[in-house]
Amino acid sequence: YNVRQNANNFRSTKLHMAYNTFVRVSSDFEVDCKMDADKGVSLTDYMRLPVDQYVCIDMPLNATLQRMGGSDSTMFNLTVPPVTFFHLSVSPMMFCYVTQSEESVRIQSSSCILRGSPYVESLNGCFEININTVFSWVDTEEKRSLRSKSDIFVQVDPPRPFKYFGKTILEATGSLAMSIALNQIENAFVKSLVKDYERWVTDAEYRVSRENGCEVFSSACNIDDTVSTAESTLSLSSSSTISTTSDVSLTSMASNIISSSNNTIS
Repeated sequence: YNVRQNANNFRSTKLHMAYNTFVRVSSDFEVDCKMDADKGVSLTDYMRLPVDQYVCIDMPLNATLQRMGGSDSTMFNLTVPPVTFFHLSVSPMMFCYVTQSEESVRIQSSSCILRGSPYVESLNGCFEININTVFSWVDTEEKRSLRSKSDIFVQVDPPRPFKYFGKTILEATGSLAMSIALNQIENAFVKSLVKDYERWVTDAEYRVSRENGCEVFSSACNIDDTVSTAESTLSLSSSSTISTTSDVSLTSMASNIISSSNNTIS
């Protein structure tokens, strides 16, 4: 109940915001699967398993996926453990819907709550995010593969100190940072999904265990690796370390992030 109430309060807050900065990023990954398979089971069968079995798939960044509501609910709560990013603790909690068709599995979300450092939590209500990810597959005698296509659109009312920077700079910086995160996380999840399928399609005991519980692989995407990739790509200098959430220190951090991002983009 508390989780649902927080989501409802957050959505209500967003109605009163005036967004003036917009970021959109997309990705497209395809990973080939091994052709080995037990008789009578296929990649198509795997992708049409009940959606609640997605909680059995290992999530990137050691995230947890929990179903909300009854056994027929398509709503899930995806929570990422606290990540220290540019010396700020961030733990996103996303509410998403998973739906299936004959040819695809779709994950959609429009609610995200940030938890962590006081400054990070103060950002709730300053943005609106829409995520749409579609998983499709090729299942023929010549080829088996999984494909993931994502589109993320974020509308932001920049808080201090970021509101003092130009819209173009903020959008370019946001796009770069989100692209890094999306590429790392989605690529890791698709690879984890492929590994799980390759075990499921060749291991009868595992197929039975999947119906009764969860057994997951070790993470394919490590928190430290992802954060390190983002920080090194943005080339944040050591002088940007912050110990408080004052406007002065945050402005210094924002300046370094944006300056480094512009160098990377150039």
